[in-house]
Amino acid sequence: MFLEYKKERDSIYYEVIEGNNKDTSFDAVILLHSLGVDSRLWKYQKKVIAEISPKVVLVDSRGHGKSRVDSGIDREKWIEDIKYLCDTLTLKKVILCGISMGGVQAIGFSIKYPEYVEGLILADTFAKIPEQVEEKINLTAGIAKREGMGRYGSIYLDNTLSDSSYANKIREELNDAIINMSVDDYYESAKACFTVDYEGRLQEIHVPTLVLIGEKDMKTPIALSQMIQTQIPNSILLTIPEGMHLSNVDNPTDFNRIVTGFIQML
Repeated sequence: MFLEYKKERDSIYYEVIEGNNKDTSFDAVILLHSLGVDSRLWKYQKKVIAEISPKVVLVDSRGHGKSRVDSGIDREKWIEDIKYLCDTLTLKKVILCGISMGGVQAIGFSIKYPEYVEGLILADTFAKIPEQVEEKINLTAGIAKREGMGRYGSIYLDNTLSDSSYANKIREELNDAIINMSVDDYYESAKACFTVDYEGRLQEIHVPTLVLIGEKDMKTPIALSQMIQTQIPNSILLTIPEGMHLSNVDNPTDFNRIVTGFIQML
């Protein structure tokens, strides 16, 4: 299904999975993926979470997957996409679960529209990159521009995924998402993501928040997760054993156990 913007030729793809638990204080869990891939990243989570949630909503961020945009990519548009999705599906209260770029989107939405948010799950993400932002952009989008998305996809996945059987099984799908993304959309998304600075506003988030970090995540060092956890009042920080930057696919067993426990607690 697609969200169609009447004033702009933007089309945001989403998928709704009907869940098995209608007796909750929230209407859905919205899953927000990382930079360069798409909602297929949640292959190991969507059915598990659907067992304990009224609905699970997967979204391809603008410029990613099946979503197409003409009006550009920035953090404000990410936030408004989530709001438009909630309003379209009549979701009054949601739990946002975002990894990496998806975590940045979840934080931004929670700050601007706190009335929609029942809880937050922030995995392998950050509220601010303290230094060398331009270098970070160049190491991702810069390589993509020079080498092309096909070559970049292989480099990125080699440096990001662990060698677990789960990660190996999903690698082809993630590579397909990367190579089919335009270089320009990737660059705009990377710039919007890596230039974020929500550090001074995290204390505005008052919902229960689970912060997760892969034990071996070198792309977003644990200090960035610790900063989020210390600034959000009602939050906890837990580590995913053997997880790297995409801890939900490196070790879905522990990731799912911790996430479903947190959701059931809510």
